[in-house]
Amino acid sequence: MPNKVNKNILIYEPAELKTLIDALNGAPTYLSKRFILKNLCGWTDDMIADNIKLFGEEQQQIKNGDRAWR
Repeated sequence: MPNKVNKNILIYEPAELKTLIDALNGAPTYLSKRFILKNLCGWTDDMIADNIKLFGEEQQQIKNGDRAWR
């Protein structure tokens, strides 16, 4: 289980993060990824919203050919 630095930040060990990503990719289609993150991983609505925002920004940067953030 991730370590909580404060109420808004979770710290995952690399192996935990890989397990989380594998679990999300292998989850049954009837389970929402947000449900998994929220109820099984302890993410808050704010954390999920931040992730959605950052993911969108990264996708836009990829479309623009800017990969400096990687």
